[in-house]
Amino acid sequence: MRLPKAASVLCAVILALLVLSFSIAVPILFRPFYYLQIKTLNLPERTGWSEEVIREAYDEVLDYCVLGKPFGTGQLAWSESGYSHFADVRGLFLVDFWVLGITAALCAVMLVLRLWKKWVFRPLLGHGPGFWAGVCAGGLILVVAGLAALDFNRA
Repeated sequence: MRLPKAASVLCAVILALLVLSFSIAVPILFRPFYYLQIKTLNLPERTGWSEEVIREAYDEVLDYCVLGKPFGTGQLAWSESGYSHFADVRGLFLVDFWVLGITAALCAVMLVLRLWKKWVFRPLLGHGPGFWAGVCAGGLILVVAGLAALDFNRA
């Protein structure tokens, strides 16, 4: 069954959001990525704190941001503005996880319907939804980067 072009546009947007939210979620959830950075950036030598202290602080902050555990930074001191910042970060992480879950579910449904009901997405300007998803993802990154460059705090 050939779908209307609007379905191809919707598919491209869903795929773009899936790729972006997945790209954000992976480094958040894969803690060894940060642990490698501790040594690569020579953080113990640069900060005076041991790797264990840095790792404990990171784990507590990430547990707060991802799992909703009580806020803490291990042995490191923190301010109210620091706490407020990580409360904002927690909100952004949760939005990303919701977008990831919803778009993953929608993509799974579209894939099943494509295979089972023989859905065919119409090309738009000679390209399929996957191409336009890449264009949307790249465009969104450029827009956010531009806004951040103009006024990072407001963006």
